[in-house]
Amino acid sequence: MGVLVPEALTAADRLEQAGVGTDVVCVTSPGLLFQAIRSRQGGDGRPVWILDQVITG
Repeated sequence: MGVLVPEALTAADRLEQAGVGTDVVCVTSPGLLFQAIRSRQGGDGRPVWILDQVITG
């Protein structure tokens, strides 16, 4: 997953304790995510299903 995941999870726990709701998302394909965002903005027909997964998780 990556070397920063434990730090991100610790930070999320600390934020939760402070009353700030958090989610941690591990993006394994930033290129696919970026292409989907661009496609949704410009309507070039590329798949955007990944954005629905991020939003509704």
